[in-house]
Amino acid sequence: MRRFIIAGLASFAVALVVLTGDARANGVPQLVKLTYLEGVSNFGPKDAEGVLEFSFAEAYARVDVKNLAPMDGYTYVYWLTGGCAPIKVGTIKVNDSGIGTLDTKLDGLISYDYNLFVVTARASGDAAESVPPQASIAGRFTVI
Repeated sequence: MRRFIIAGLASFAVALVVLTGDARANGVPQLVKLTYLEGVSNFGPKDAEGVLEFSFAEAYARVDVKNLAPMDGYTYVYWLTGGCAPIKVGTIKVNDSGIGTLDTKLDGLISYDYNLFVVTARASGDAAESVPPQASIAGRFTVI
């Protein structure tokens, strides 16, 4: 009986290694609370908020926002900043209730020293590839 238990545990350990062997280093996502951040935010509703979930190792980001009202003539654009050149994460549409979600890959990462995620409002006349001056909600983080 003892041999069967040991054999069963050994089989379980092998299966666990096989099933998790494809994991990448530091693949644990980070969660960042997004709010109207003093010293950064200068535009939009002060009660807007959201959550950023991201992983540099897996090169993805998911953003959920609420109370971020749609505004005529503006598009919400997400940016990683505070490091090398800012990276445009993506554009999001919010519904009439101010709720929006974005799932995307983090393309263009050249370093991991970013420490600020900013939701900006790009006016129809603003340059598409530069960070607009209208900063709505944001969140600071430290890369693990």
